[in-house]
Amino acid sequence: MKERVLIFIYLILLCSEMIKCQELKKIHSDSLKYDVEFFFKTIEEVHPNMYAYSSKQVVDNKKQNLIKALDHSMSLLDFWKLFCPVVNSLFDGHTGVETFFNGMYNGTVFSDNFPEYIIDVKDQKLFFTKDFHLNGEDMSGLEILSINNYKSDIVVNKFYSYFPFERKEFKQLFIEIYFHYLTPIIFDSVNSNIFKYVNKEGETSVVTIEKTDGLKLQNDFSKIINLYFSKDYKSAMLTINTFDILKNDRNEFVNSINNAFDSIIKLNTNILFINIAANGGGQSINILPILNRIVKKKTKINDGRISIKSSDQIRQNHTKNSFNGENPNFFKILKDKSLRAIYWKKNGKITNIYSSIVVCPNNPFNGKVYLIQGRGTFSASVDLCSIIKHNKFATIIGEETGGITAGYIDSYVFKLPNSGLNCKCSYKFFREEGGCVDNHGVLPDIYYQLDFRKKIDFEKLIEFINLYDKIN
Repeated sequence: MKERVLIFIYLILLCSEMIKCQELKKIHSDSLKYDVEFFFKTIEEVHPNMYAYSSKQVVDNKKQNLIKALDHSMSLLDFWKLFCPVVNSLFDGHTGVETFFNGMYNGTVFSDNFPEYIIDVKDQKLFFTKDFHLNGEDMSGLEILSINNYKSDIVVNKFYSYFPFERKEFKQLFIEIYFHYLTPIIFDSVNSNIFKYVNKEGETSVVTIEKTDGLKLQNDFSKIINLYFSKDYKSAMLTINTFDILKNDRNEFVNSINNAFDSIIKLNTNILFINIAANGGGQSINILPILNRIVKKKTKINDGRISIKSSDQIRQNHTKNSFNGENPNFFKILKDKSLRAIYWKKNGKITNIYSSIVVCPNNPFNGKVYLIQGRGTFSASVDLCSIIKHNKFATIIGEETGGITAGYIDSYVFKLPNSGLNCKCSYKFFREEGGCVDNHGVLPDIYYQLDFRKKIDFEKLIEFINLYDKIN
């Protein structure tokens, strides 16, 4: 149901060779101006409330300044650098222009990569991550003063403008995740980054960090689903790293989940931790296999409320992608509230629909269940957290989710006619059951500090829970 927030990793804008060609090719200023007008006209027609997180005056001023800056022909990348911050002033994570990651193609990052997760963001300051070592030197937690001679607060603000999210926490998170992709583009640092930092003696030091080899992204179920047991098998941790599963792979995904639960039950495990702290989401249908194994009886669950805006673009897009270019028949539309809103309502009409799912238990686990969430929990994963918290199906442990409980979802994807940039615009507003329109995620029942980018120390987690249960 929801668009994947971590779609940034898997989608490409252009492959390396295409980017190099576009760098040489200049696009006429009139063509670029037309693209800007085309973008804003499209989102005005498609988006339910495009100024929900910003003011029309602010966005209009930025747009007019952009038009003035487009007074000469320029490369695609130069246009993107100007266009992206203006679009992102809408602060809607599902509306904007796709991030220009240089060299991403077929799941491989060919160039311009630096060590992953080397920085943490705290307010306007940058720090090396915990446990970060370089050339044998322990640089854990040391403050970074500048990168490539740009002061840290300037670096942070520069990065902020390239991420279209509602919350500052989102932006900080994505700076940390995508630092090594965006730095070469924004600061033209192709082969290395120069860091000025405060060393352990309190003195200023400088280090140059070179790029690394390309990273391979794998759609491997051994990477998506992992099951660990404690030494006595009394506790288990089931880690699910994504719900972004293609339709053709869904049966394999469900079988993997069921095999994990069958093993847990067979070994008489008493405590189960379901870890989605680093799960960026995917299709909401893929949370059902989890619910089917932890809910004890057949239950109809209110999932939340969806507001859908009708438009020609959404009708045409839905017909093309959901019905192979053929309009759905009368009775199919009649049976589906969402289809009725899309096909039978006038352009601009917003229809409210209450969403529900039915959980059908399948040999459910009868022990104690904990759900681990964190800053890396987004989209469909937040659905799961919200449902579990609202219905008390498990105890939630960790940190507030990165994804919020009410916001704009499900993007219409379109291409700008002249530059060819891929853009997206939300046409739905979704509010989780029990969610609030306050830019907050799902809060845990038990706070437990973790770094979702690193493997959880399972034994330490068990010790924490045992101590917590004794105290409480």
